[in-house]
Formats: sequence, structure tokens, C-alpha cells
Amino acid sequence: MDDGIDLNIPGFRQVLGQVALFSKRGAKAEFESAGRSVMNNVYAITPPAMGKGAKEKVSMFDAATIARGQSAIKRDVLGGKQRRGIFSPLADSLIDSALETGVYENESVRLFVKKNGDVYGTDRTHFQPDAGYDQLRAIHKANFRNGKMSSAGSYTRDIGRWKFINIYVVRQSSADSYLAEIYKHIGYLASCWNRAAKLVRARIPSYARGKNGPGNGELETEGSIFRFRFENLAPWADEVADGDLQRRLGYAVEYAKNAMARRLPHMIAAAAKEAGMHVTVSGAAPPPLAEAA
Repeated sequence: MDDGIDLNIPGFRQVLGQVALFSKRGAKAEFESAGRSVMNNVYAITPPAMGKGAKEKVSMFDAATIARGQSAIKRDVLGGKQRRGIFSPLADSLIDSALETGVYENESVRLFVKKNGDVYGTDRTHFQPDAGYDQLRAIHKANFRNGKMSSAGSYTRDIGRWKFINIYVVRQSSADSYLAEIYKHIGYLASCWNRAAKLVRARIPSYARGKNGPGNGELETEGSIFRFRFENLAPWADEVADGDLQRRLGYAVEYAKNAMARRLPHMIAAAAKEAGMHVTVSGAAPPPLAEAA
């Protein structure tokens, strides 16, 4: 899926044209600076980031995003209040005990008994005491569709006092090792913006560095028309962003445009002061000038 946006859009060009008129840095420098601002916003709205904390210290923002990503992965894999998960880790000692008990004639595996007498077990298919990374990854990927995890079905199937666990029962140590490896994937979707970010020298968050998600970037600053386009080519990008990645990108551009507009009154006042004029700075930007070429 092509999720991208072109910075060479009318509303943005209007504000940039005004800023360029009063800037001492020139239109090219202002355009690249605006591109950096946009990319900072883009990273902030790309999952697992949620747009909050982007103005905090970058280390705090990166750490919060990583923690959010870890929580989302753990919820997908192990379940939560509204998701059943795909793995049910049991202490290695309980797995060993189940192996010693053996498989019953009806292909059921007795796992443990709760104090109320309920017997928890599972079937041979879902009992995976020796599953390693490759097997867990295959199961995980089989339940992953368009950037989302399947959460259908119930945790147990009850027959009398028996409660059969309907998801894969694995060792706690195996689940912990698997999660540690999967956490390393956090930032892959965000890394789809890296190519574009490098063009305008924007900061790439720590969690997106060293990853190479599919994406494109184009920067043109020669001549009278400037252009900056960035695209996220991950086929499931929009699904991960709950179907509104394109709208979020629009917000990222709008935020950068508004930031430029807030600078205008101060830039105009500075230019007027140099010319010997007195200008009172208000909080609003001046009316739009003619659109820049």
C-alpha cells in the first residue's frame, strides 16, 4: 500500500512563501527545516508512537514508544483483557510435570489442578513443550493478518471440571526468549520513513535506526519549485494505524505548517525593526500572501 504525502501542497506552500520572504536563511533552508519538522511529526504519529510526548526529551519519547510497542506485542502474543493471545506460558516445572504425567488415551494433557478442583489441560496439538523460536514464530505469523492479530475464540473449552486451553501451551522460558527477540522488531514500520528523513536531515528515533522498512523519499530544491515527498510502502501500514495513516500524515504536515505560521509575526516584527518601523506582535499569523511558485 502506498501511504505517503507530498509537501508541495497549496496550503503549505502559502505559509512557506510568507516565511521565505522574511527569512534570513533563504527559501531552501526554510523548506528543508519544514521537512525536518514534518518528519519529526510523522515519526510521532507512526505506531507504536501515538503523537504524545514528541516535545519531551527525545530519550523520554523513544523510551515511551519502545515500552508501548513491547506492551502491544505482549498483549498480542499472550493476551490481555480484550484479547485471548496465542500462547499460554506455563512455568517450566509445570510443563515437566505434565510430561511426566503423560498423555491420556483421549489425547488430552493434564497440566494442573486449581484449588477449587478445576482441572486445566489441553490437547496434543496445543501442547508444545519443546517449541523453540522458529516454531513459535511460525504460529505467530499464521495468526497475523494485515498488521493485526486474530483474537477470535475463547481461552478455554469447558467439559465438566475440565478446562481445555485452546491456545498453545509453551514453556515460560521459551515465551520469554521469544518475546525478547520479537521486541527487536519494534520500529520496523517507522523505519519506512528513514530514507525520506535522511534527505532533510531529520532525527531518526533510536528504535527505527538500523532497520530497513520499505519506503521512498524525494527532495527537490533546485529552481523555483521545491518538492519533498515521503512514502511508507509497508503493505499493512494503514491497518496498523487503524485505517487512518493518510489522515495522520495530513496532521503531521498541518502541525508543521502551523509552527511556521506562528513564527511569522515575530519575523515580520524583526524585519520592521531593522527598517526603523514599530510593529506590535500578535499571536495570529498575517493574512495569506500570494501563493509562492
